[in-house]
Amino acid sequence: MKISYHKIIIGGIIALTPIVHCLPSNAYVFRCDDVKFVFARGSGSDLNSTDATAWHEALDNMFRGTKLYYNFYELGSKEQNGHQYQATAVSDSIGGYFNLIGAAVGGGDSFAYGDSVNEGVAELQNYVEKTNQACPHTKFVLGGYSQGAQVISKAISSSLIPADNLIYAATFGDPKIYLPEGAPKRGTVPDACKGENLSDYRAYAPNCYDYEGILGSYRPYEPSQYYGKVGVWCHDKDIMCSTKSSLDDHLNYASEKLYLHASFVIANKIFEAFPAETTSGANTRIKFNQDTVIMLDTTGSMESMIDTYKAEAINLARETLDKGGHIALVEYRDLHDPFLPVIHCDLDTCTLEDFEREIAKLQAEGGGDSPESYLSCVYYTLGQVHWHKGANKTIIGISDAGYHDPDRNGITKKMVIARTLSIDPVNLYMITPETDAYAEITSATGGAVFSSAEDYSNSTQYILNRPIATLESDNYFGLVGDTLTFDASASTATTTIDHYEWDLDFDGEFEIIGDNPIATHTYNTPTSGFVQVKVVDSQGYSSTMSANVSIEENLEAPATINNTNTETLDDTTHKVSFSTENAEKTLVSLNDTILGFTTENSLTVSNVEYASQLTLTPYSSSGTRGASSTVTLGFKIRPTKTNLHNLNIDSTLSDTNVSITGSTSIVRTPNSGKK
Repeated sequence: MKISYHKIIIGGIIALTPIVHCLPSNAYVFRCDDVKFVFARGSGSDLNSTDATAWHEALDNMFRGTKLYYNFYELGSKEQNGHQYQATAVSDSIGGYFNLIGAAVGGGDSFAYGDSVNEGVAELQNYVEKTNQACPHTKFVLGGYSQGAQVISKAISSSLIPADNLIYAATFGDPKIYLPEGAPKRGTVPDACKGENLSDYRAYAPNCYDYEGILGSYRPYEPSQYYGKVGVWCHDKDIMCSTKSSLDDHLNYASEKLYLHASFVIANKIFEAFPAETTSGANTRIKFNQDTVIMLDTTGSMESMIDTYKAEAINLARETLDKGGHIALVEYRDLHDPFLPVIHCDLDTCTLEDFEREIAKLQAEGGGDSPESYLSCVYYTLGQVHWHKGANKTIIGISDAGYHDPDRNGITKKMVIARTLSIDPVNLYMITPETDAYAEITSATGGAVFSSAEDYSNSTQYILNRPIATLESDNYFGLVGDTLTFDASASTATTTIDHYEWDLDFDGEFEIIGDNPIATHTYNTPTSGFVQVKVVDSQGYSSTMSANVSIEENLEAPATINNTNTETLDDTTHKVSFSTENAEKTLVSLNDTILGFTTENSLTVSNVEYASQLTLTPYSSSGTRGASSTVTLGFKIRPTKTNLHNLNIDSTLSDTNVSITGSTSIVRTPNSGKK
């Protein structure tokens, strides 16, 4: 008798249900997975949380339909050798961490968070070892959010996961992040702000001052054997991992599509490890990240050609979606028409069926004078659609006429160009007989204009097959006289990259052209703007990337903790006093447990039975974190748990069949499908 597990979907949740089969002893009933995707949730979250679901869906969408055998496991879903991750919350909600506390606080739960992290590490370690004893060729991709990110980074920093079996480990909002290039330097800015010495695992950390997490850092964050296998995602102002203090930025990794962004990075790693298994029916790898918005003019003058334009728009939408991209549909008309732009289908949700249904409803009618309300529609669309991090971003306008400048609400061409650059950027393309009218705005935003008399497929191929331009950083900062380094070497093309063009002085003109993917520039006066790089491939196709640059004369004075003093009141009660400079409030943490903010300069901590680390972290009035100060409270040594490595595996698996005497692993019957 053999035991296998069938995947059953109940209310959108995948359940693994054991089913007993009476099969011949030589029947093939098992194949080890190529890849196990493992996720660790954040503090206080239940299994199948928003973040876990976003991780699962992004990766499942990436590899569904390939030949890759893969499965998902969430830490905490099952006990592994006596260890099970709880994702313990030491407050009613994560927001409760950051309430103001008075002059006294209890530290009785100060080890609960750390114990939860250790249980997660132990479960992960046991799960990996148990799986690899059964399936030695199975590889792992690890992901974790918040406390779960700390679980992953602690396991990696401690070298507990076999490097040969790890494809990638991604952390999101890790409170133990370590980015040495963001380390503060007296009188100058960190290397990261100048584009220098960036960690190879800095996947997304737009704040160049990001250095270590709110709970300190694991060092090394990426031991040498894991080089190229670790990635950090830290949202712009995320209080847990950045030097800023936004709780909202910590809570929106799923809504801001950062798991989707990570899925493309992970996909390329898996493509390298499993080239034969990660091809689609058309024998092309799924690595397309394109946001395409089609903006259709429906004024009355379009009546004679709108059906032709609709057909081309549907073809473009189909090709974009077939390659894994996203599509949106926007309708606009004339400035003097009582009609405001309408987003009929957004990037997050639009399917081909949605797009075809919505575009079929559009009719050419209304209007006023000849020019249309193009600028206002672009400006509105830039702010309303949900762009995805890391995608080639495109707005394709379709019209038979020019545009008003200024447009509705005073929107000008200059304002539209600036806004496209601020979104890393959005390239503007136009299909119109009025090519001269749109030449300047499309060129300034890295796009192009196509005559409606041209073969429409040419514009589609140009837009969908252009290179993906990248810069190593999203934001650069320096003092007057600093030299900044801009690195576009991670840019890719479907053919080969021919050359790079650079606009380093923010004037919209690409003054440097050459084959070097790295450019430097010294800024001798205070200034700000958007640097741009244009990547041009061997077919002449191109795309651009922009990044914000700010050059100032002086640095903001940092918030500091000074003159720390401790006094023991009794065996479990301690008084801590300190002074601050340039600090509006101070975050108090005990061990790895966040207790809250205080505006006091004296604090009594009770119920501290065992030796503990109290950390004081100052924040300035601008919400910028300063360097922490740590003191030791308590005397007794806390008992520790037994060794985590004692595994007890009661099954023997191979790559061809399985004989199970205990329920320890997922097995699959032939033709059960990929997940």
